[in-house]
Formats: sequence, C-alpha cells, structure tokens
Amino acid sequence: MDQQKKFSLINTISTGIIFQSVEGNLYKLLPPDNEIKALSEFVYQEMLYNTKFDQLINKSQASYFLQKKNIWIPSDEKKLEDNNKFIDELKIALYKSLYNNKEQKQIRKKISIVQKNINKLLLAKHSLDYMTLENFSETIRDEFLIANCIHTLDGQKVYNYNNFWQSDSTILNKFTTYIQMNAISSEEYREIARSEPFRSLWLISKNNIFSKSSLELTLDQKNMILYSRMYDNVYESQDRPSDEVIEDDLMLDGWFAFQKKKSELERKQKEVDDLLNKKGANSGAGDVFVMSSSRDEAKKVNQLNDLNAQMKLKQRRNQIEKQGAVSEEKFADVKMDLRNEAMRQMANRFKG
Repeated sequence: MDQQKKFSLINTISTGIIFQSVEGNLYKLLPPDNEIKALSEFVYQEMLYNTKFDQLINKSQASYFLQKKNIWIPSDEKKLEDNNKFIDELKIALYKSLYNNKEQKQIRKKISIVQKNINKLLLAKHSLDYMTLENFSETIRDEFLIANCIHTLDGQKVYNYNNFWQSDSTILNKFTTYIQMNAISSEEYREIARSEPFRSLWLISKNNIFSKSSLELTLDQKNMILYSRMYDNVYESQDRPSDEVIEDDLMLDGWFAFQKKKSELERKQKEVDDLLNKKGANSGAGDVFVMSSSRDEAKKVNQLNDLNAQMKLKQRRNQIEKQGAVSEEKFADVKMDLRNEAMRQMANRFKG
C-alpha cells in the first residue's frame, strides 16, 4: 500500500476515532467503553430470547436443513479440513522454493485454486447464517454498539438504549456502511506491523503503545498488537527466515507451517524415545521394532516414519502377504541396501 494510506490507517487504528459528515453536520465515532460493551451484550441476549423472533431458525435448524438438502453434509467438513491441510503443505512448498521463480508461480496458482475451493465450501457451510436468530441478534448487537458510540462534535451522544429503536437510522447507516467498506484486511495489518513507521513505534513502546488497558483496546488495536508480536517471534527466532520471506505473507505462512511441523515431529520423537527407553529398546539403532501395547502407541511410532520409511513398510507388508513369513535379510529393501553397500566397497577397493 502507499505511504499515505498507511499513515491514514495507523492514525485511525491509534485513535480509534472515525469522522463522518451527514447532511452537512460532522459526527464522530468513539471507541466503546466497557459499560457500552456490556450493554450491547445485554441487547444481544434480549434479541436471542425475544419471542417476537420465534419465526427465525437457529443454527442447529439451519445445519439440519443444509444436510437434508445435501448442501452441507459431514463429508464436506472433511473436504474443508483436507483443503486447509493441503494449502498449508503448498505454503511450505512455496517457502522452500524461495530461489525458484518458476516453481513459485506454479505453487501460487495452486494455492489460489485451493483457496477458491475453501471459499466455496465456506460459502455453502454458512449459506443460511443470515436467516438464523443468532446472526440477527449479532447484527443488532453490533449496530447498537456502533450507535451508542456516535457523538456530535461537542460530545453529545446521538443514540442511547431508549431511543435506539425509534430514532432515524440515517447517521448510524452512514457509519456502518463506512466501517464495512473500509475494514482492514489481514494483509494490511501485516504490512503495517512489519514496516515503518509503526514498527519503530512498536519497538519503542510495545508494552503500552495505545496507552490503554487490554480491556479498553479496540479490535483494530488488538489485531495490531497480535500481528506485531507475531513478527517479534519471527525476527527473534533462531531459524529466522530471510527478509524476502518475511515480506511475503504466503511464504511466511509456509515458514510458520514448516516450523510447526518440525516442532511437532521433535515432540513426537521425544515421546517415542521415552517410550523406547521404557521398553529397553535402543532408539539410536537404524531400524527399531517394538511391540506396541496399544493402538495409540503404535500410532505415535508410525507417525515418526518418514515417507521413505512408510513406503518400505508398505512394500514389506505386501511381500509378507504374498510369501508368508519372511526373514529380515529377504526383504527387497534390505537386499537392495546390501547390494548397494557391496558395490560401494568394491568401488572403494578399485580406488585404493
């Protein structure tokens, strides 16, 4: 984004104040205090249990209808989960292809396709949300919260609990439309958090950058703190990625996914090492075979096998199914290893 827009967003985020002109008069939207937040939650509960809205369906009924009409069924949830896992794998691949521009282009296209699939699935999953009582109550709560934060320039509130339901909504609509049209995206939050001038401001006064308690922070301010801390973790990491990766959201997501995967593998390795030690097995050996006492134990050990090891296990299972009992030296992969070792020794003798 250009510097002017960045400065404008930083100013809006920092103050939490929005100005709007309606019919020649200027109004300001101030951040809500804790009392207004509590009152808006009270309004939400009022809407949720008001018998006037019994004709609206609830989320459970919406889910049942979607399943009955085959719009969103349990298998779709699995599809969504699989797509989210796949996009993480693609981002890891993108991170690893840092110096391969051709491969990057291909991976980015795939990420775009998978993201569209995810968006399509989410659209189906939430296609009836607008008809639910919960969604209606949330909308009223959010509008009430905004309305009760609108003031004239001399500080007079335009709306309150008593007049909210009957007052002209022109001023409220102007602010809600502006907020919807100017919502800050995650990409914008991230760019602001990692670049100047906000990055320096954060480093100087990160403990109290907005001069508020955590309960008084606006949503934008909370997001800026979370993203800034995220980048702190990146910059302070022992495995810190290059600046090129840090400035590319998809690549950095791939770095995060890669670090998480590595951390999980190390944790599982430790768990299995502890398990092997308890059973008196030597975890430093090339191949270790352990009789598992439960499915959970077997799953933990199996998860540590890399793709190559899993292929070996599959080949061995197939060989056993065809031949019956098979001694270790008869397995095809063991024969291959022995043959390769013999060839290496022969080559070394010729070199000598």
